Amino acid sequence: MGSDPNEYMRECWDAAGERYLAVADAEFGWANLTRPFIETQLALFEGARVLDVGCGNGRFSDLIIKRAASYLGIDWSSVIVDGARRQRPSLAFRVGDAETLDGVGDGTFDVAVALNVLQNHAHPERALKRISSALGAGGHVLIVIEHPMRTSKVRRAAPLEQVGAYVTLGLDHAYDLAFTYRSVFLGDDTPILGWHRPLRSYLAMLADSGFDLVYFTELAIHPGEDQALMPEAVKRGMVGEPVFAAFLGRKSSSAPT
Repeated sequence: MGSDPNEYMRECWDAAGERYLAVADAEFGWANLTRPFIETQLALFEGARVLDVGCGNGRFSDLIIKRAASYLGIDWSSVIVDGARRQRPSLAFRVGDAETLDGVGDGTFDVAVALNVLQNHAHPERALKRISSALGAGGHVLIVIEHPMRTSKVRRAAPLEQVGAYVTLGLDHAYDLAFTYRSVFLGDDTPILGWHRPLRSYLAMLADSGFDLVYFTELAIHPGEDQALMPEAVKRGMVGEPVFAAFLGRKSSSAPT
């Protein structure tokens, strides 16, 4: 991996892009938990200009566009963006980095979503500040991340200060440790990077980016029929544990526009 982790991630997603596009509309486990949460927040999109940051193939756009005035999806993989345009030709997609949002004007959107995205960025604080500037006064950001209770269980992890090292993780690390982890996507030999951070880090980043926290919830696999949603997680004994964390933030009246 080179010195720029975001460039490495772009290369990974370009390499895995066609495999991702072939299965992206299948009901991946994380999407099965995320979609019902988005459905509880549909009123946010009513008449709104919506920015989908890290949109992938736009798999949640069908929920958004029914209510929204406009939709723009941004993803850092040109392969995936090309596929999104083929699969959803009536919608607008653009290649871009969440941390810079090049070409997105200040105050030009009412709602931004970042669904299962920020944990794969080296500097999510930059992304949140840029999202904040793209939103008008009173705009909202809807975020879903892998829950730190999940990412703290990664067994092969490289601490940020010791890239390539292995660490043994315990429960407390869900709350006090930040590190980089690697996971394999769709059978690809190139590992995707993720960054484990305590929940308080994300809350601090929201506040520092000019957002007030409106709502927070944890998305978990419940005993019973929900177990079919994420069979691999069930196999790992994660039933009843939070798998994803969801935040709704509102741009503060004191935040710059």
